[in-house]
Parts: sequence; structure tokens; C-alpha cells
Amino acid sequence: MSGCLGNDVETNEGDPVVLGESTDDWPTYYVATANDLPTCDSTTLGRLYYVEADTNFQACMSTGWQVVQLGGSGGNIVINQPPIIEANLWFTDDDLVQDDGDGTYSILMGLHWNSTDTDGTISQIGIDYDGDLSIDIPLSTNTGAYSGEDNTIQQGGVYSGFFAIPFESGLTFHRGQTSTTCKWSMTRTITVMAVDDDGATSLEYITRNAFDPRTDSMGMLYYNAY
Repeated sequence: MSGCLGNDVETNEGDPVVLGESTDDWPTYYVATANDLPTCDSTTLGRLYYVEADTNFQACMSTGWQVVQLGGSGGNIVINQPPIIEANLWFTDDDLVQDDGDGTYSILMGLHWNSTDTDGTISQIGIDYDGDLSIDIPLSTNTGAYSGEDNTIQQGGVYSGFFAIPFESGLTFHRGQTSTTCKWSMTRTITVMAVDDDGATSLEYITRNAFDPRTDSMGMLYYNAY
């Protein structure tokens, strides 16, 4: 480790790194000895320092400086584990289209989801249907299979417990070309997101053929352009 943290370390501007300062690209600090550590207070809380003389890391915690020991029975720094999440479609079909009444349409999807946090609790869980990594449809439970909505499709049938996904959202156009043909397709992706009480986020992507969605697979995913 000392070879990486010697006196020849420079910033992006070519200036030598001063002990106690962070480099431009790696915001981890280092000092020659433990005596060179700054005061552990609100300005340094959360900082990680490499102590060259002791060949270890120390973290500024609410209780003061603490030598970091990761893993094993002697570990003293808890690393937050993100939520575990699983999601899948239990039913979808290209006929399940709802008129939203404002000139737009939604496709209905039957969704099952399950999420757990091994070292805490789930604080937020929901569906992101437009790919901006924010929840568009909150889910009320960590595990479930139904929405609380009744949806009427264009043909007049009522489908309960489905999620209405805006028809224009989550679409990706794909194009491929060989020496003889040009192929194209369009997929729709929704994401089930879970955020734990420490802020860690997990994502579960579900992608289906946008024109001919099927419950269990992508189906045939390409069309001849010529």
C-alpha cells in the first residue's frame, strides 16, 4: 500500500499531495502516523484516513477515530447491505390497453414483487416506468401481487389488481444490421425499486416486447425492415 501512497503522488494539476489532503480523483485521506490525524469532529466526520506507519485505515466516527476492520468475527465497521428484490410479471397482453381519457393510453400489467432488507427495513418501494430512477407508482407492501385499482380496457372488460403503465413510457428502440437484412424492434422496461432505511437502492428490471408483450418471455423480438 505504501507504494501507492508515497511522496510521488500528484494531483491532476501536477502538484504534490500534502499529507492530510485528499487527491482529486480519490477522496480518501492519508497521514504518516496516527498522531497526524486531525481532530475528529463535525468537519471530518465520515472521513477515511490511511495511516502509513500502521498500514491500516482509520475512520472518523461519532465516537472518535476508529481503526477499520472489515469482515470476519473482528469486524467493527458495519457495511450497509442493499435490499434484495425480485419481481416478475404474472400476466400481460397486447389487448390489455386502457384509454386514460386524456388522449393517452396505458397497458395493464400483472406484477408480483418481493423485497427484504437483511440489515434493516425497506423505507420505499415502487415502480419506475420511465427509467429516471424515481418511483412513479408506490407499492404499499414489501411483498405483493396486486394493485388496488380496477381498470377498464378498450373492449369493455374490467381487470382488477393490474398496474396501468403509460403506453409511451419505458420504450427503447433497437436496430441491428447484417450483410443481408436490417432488423428492428422496440422493448418496454419497467423497474421495481426498493430503498432501505440507510438509503441503499436496489433495482429489478423487467423488459418485454413493446408490441407483443408476453407473460413469461420476450417472444419474437425482431421485425424485418427490408
